[in-house]
Amino acid sequence: MKVTPEILTAIDNAIDHYGNITQFAKHLGIAHSTILFWKNGKTGNISGQLWTSKLRHELKPFMHGNPYDRPRYMLREESATYAAEQPSRINKAPIAAISQFADFDPTIESPVTYAKNLGGKSALFAHDVKPGYFAIELDETAKCGDFPLGTVLLVASGEYAQNGDTVVAKLRDTNEIVIRHYSREDNQVKLSAVNGSGKTYEWNAKENSACIMWMYPVIEINLDLAKFRWVDDRLVEK
Repeated sequence: MKVTPEILTAIDNAIDHYGNITQFAKHLGIAHSTILFWKNGKTGNISGQLWTSKLRHELKPFMHGNPYDRPRYMLREESATYAAEQPSRINKAPIAAISQFADFDPTIESPVTYAKNLGGKSALFAHDVKPGYFAIELDETAKCGDFPLGTVLLVASGEYAQNGDTVVAKLRDTNEIVIRHYSREDNQVKLSAVNGSGKTYEWNAKENSACIMWMYPVIEINLDLAKFRWVDDRLVEK
């Protein structure tokens, strides 16, 4: 079975539903690298046995009209209708306070579903909001002095952080949710403060792979600068 754009879209939506690639692969009973190879184009075909026995049934709910977002690709015969009738895209994502994410468990549901179930509120962004994106609003529980209360983060679940990315992560030992810069050199992982003055968390991923409960890259940060001013390299309310 050829890996088509429609199948890749369905795979992305399924990853969002299960939380991340690892959880989706575990559900299918296959290696997560198999899914990565489909997504990055290293493998252009799916074995017939895997497609008929597992994948076709699992991806069916996420094809054409899935509950997470409109599909990024349509069937060829529908492309003209799509171009003529599809309304302008609204870049909004489900939002919840950072304190509400203290009880989030990625092994049970995706953060998108979790945020939606907390009240159905949403936030607007300049960046395209893809399937798997959700928003976090900082409140008084935020372990980050770099951004004031009310700052809203657009977060990408199902994606892996790259060196230099800003991430939001939950630490296993303290159950804190922190916002940090992510870096990795070989097996040494570091989460450092955005402004350089906060606490830095560092560990060897090979020796302690369970240091964090979950971590996602931050795509966009929104705050109302009219309400704040800079004091000693920090934003404070006027």
